[in-house]
Amino acid sequence: MTAITLVGHERATIDRQRVVGAIFAVLGLVDIFVFGLLADKGDAVFTFTLTGAAVNVPNLTLAPGPVSEGLGALSVVLGFVYAGLKSSKILQRLMGVTVTLAFVVSFLCWSDAGRTPLPFESLMQSTMLAAIPLVLGALFLVEGPPEMRIRFTTALAVTLPFAAITLFLVYLVVRTRLQPAVTGAAGLLNEEGIAHTDLAPAGTVRIHGEFWSAVASAPIARKARLDLFEQIDGDQ
Repeated sequence: MTAITLVGHERATIDRQRVVGAIFAVLGLVDIFVFGLLADKGDAVFTFTLTGAAVNVPNLTLAPGPVSEGLGALSVVLGFVYAGLKSSKILQRLMGVTVTLAFVVSFLCWSDAGRTPLPFESLMQSTMLAAIPLVLGALFLVEGPPEMRIRFTTALAVTLPFAAITLFLVYLVVRTRLQPAVTGAAGLLNEEGIAHTDLAPAGTVRIHGEFWSAVASAPIARKARLDLFEQIDGDQ
């Protein structure tokens, strides 16, 4: 009886490990060179207490540069370990979760650097509500009937990108809602306009098709372009 050694499957497994390890390393480099080195000055502050909650959780303040660079270096190391060493499936999954969390934390630190505190509880609540059905559906297929069953890695490859996209979109919504609404005269500061009448020093200016009463620090002739408004008295 002739013994047959199957090397194709083992080689495919090694190649897949190298590809996944390379992805981990690339994500780590993005953490370092994009989220770390290109981060704005200032700390990233995250709040964890809902409005009206009985328990007050202290805010978390992180330095975007060092945190992102440290997490990126960890992801690069895990990428080399994943690609070069044989490890159990549980350990591989833990490394994948660690790299994903490192990327998410680095992104949040980079995006919130030097800005108003980010309500982490609202961000995670909205993200989880949108992502949980997708995750549960994928897990159902992993443990589902044989004719519908998929690999865990396939479910992970599908759900994690969609969860990341959902997190990014929810972040944009939350960040937009945190920005103060600027309307009326305050919204016209630093806008470009044209003097509708002579300003000596009071007169009328036209900004975005609207006429406003303005006071100039020095006389300005009619139809002159105005690039800076320090104060606008009211509309007409």
